[in-house]
Amino acid sequence: MTPNAQAQREAQREAQMKERQTLEDRREAREKEMAQRRASKPSDKHMPDAIDEFIIGDGVQQYKRMREVERKLDAMMMRKRLDLQDRRHNVSKRYRKMRIWISNTVDFQSWQGKGEDQEMYDFSGTSEGIYRMKIEGRLLDDKDDDFSDDGHSDEEKDEKDEAAVEQDGQPSQNPIIPINSRPKTRLSHFFKAITIEFDRNKNLQADYATQIEWKRPPYPPRALTYPSGADFDSLEFERKGDQDINCTIHFYRDDDRFLLSDPLAELLDSKEEDRRSVIIAIWDYIKAMNLQQDDEKRAVQCDDRLRKIFHRDVIFIPDLYTLLSNNHHLFPLPPISLPYTIRCDPSFHTTATEPPPPTIYDLTLVVTPPLNRLPVPTDQQLTQIAQYDSHLGLLIQAIQH
Repeated sequence: MTPNAQAQREAQREAQMKERQTLEDRREAREKEMAQRRASKPSDKHMPDAIDEFIIGDGVQQYKRMREVERKLDAMMMRKRLDLQDRRHNVSKRYRKMRIWISNTVDFQSWQGKGEDQEMYDFSGTSEGIYRMKIEGRLLDDKDDDFSDDGHSDEEKDEKDEAAVEQDGQPSQNPIIPINSRPKTRLSHFFKAITIEFDRNKNLQADYATQIEWKRPPYPPRALTYPSGADFDSLEFERKGDQDINCTIHFYRDDDRFLLSDPLAELLDSKEEDRRSVIIAIWDYIKAMNLQQDDEKRAVQCDDRLRKIFHRDVIFIPDLYTLLSNNHHLFPLPPISLPYTIRCDPSFHTTATEPPPPTIYDLTLVVTPPLNRLPVPTDQQLTQIAQYDSHLGLLIQAIQH
């Protein structure tokens, strides 16, 4: 490295350090200003005891009763919130079956008769065969009657009925719920990506395609509608080809569970669990085996099974997740892989009027039952409550002085 280049790099490094320091100073100044604003606001809303001697009427008693009701309401809301969080964490996951239909049709194949209509599309004088592949998936209930004859589920019909009521000018009885809090119902809701890999040399394919990939587009956590391309039950594509092709369809699950290592799976008696369930199961095992140290409750004396997982004699409870990650015990779930053969031969496509029978697979997916949501106030309501609270604090401060 030349001296000029080294000096230039040092100058850039110093400029970056100065910029970071400036940003840090601005952040500290902003936090200090916000703390001063919070400290300047009066927070004491307690009415002085002797003030009722100077007030005509029962205004002081009404204010004290209102404060008591407010305290009870705050306690009830906190208890409801904690109860909802506990139910959300302890809710038992349900397993539902999703049926997958995979099929393909062909056109312009050499063995297909060239009628007048087909010759209209052959502008070059030579026709290349194509195939169209369709992947469709829908949830089934226990009785396998979740879908009616028209192919739409009862849930979809309910959503359409609600939308129709809203369009007629009548208010809907159900609140608008973000999509992350709704139950999953469609194929694209359960998977974050779907890929189709062709088991064939790309040089032998007509359009040189060896993989097709769909990725679900990102959306905000509180989005009310699914983005374009993320709300469907079937995936279709068309490619050129006149020979049978083997392919594998990979479904990447949108799940918070992990694949557990062998020692951890042996301890939990499960191969797939989410992060919180793993921590709770280890904590239950520690309590059941009485492995906490007497003088330090956060410390755990490992037995043979825990030592096989953490590779140490003593662990601390706050470090459980870090130790699990560092020791490579939690792995992303592998995709669900389904084989399929794209058939282009005439023996498979027997008639031109009826499509060939599809290949059917049944997948078992985890579905979390929906929970009742607490009503969420709007930003306008929160701003109004904060203004009332600040004004009340100023009034109490004026009374005290």
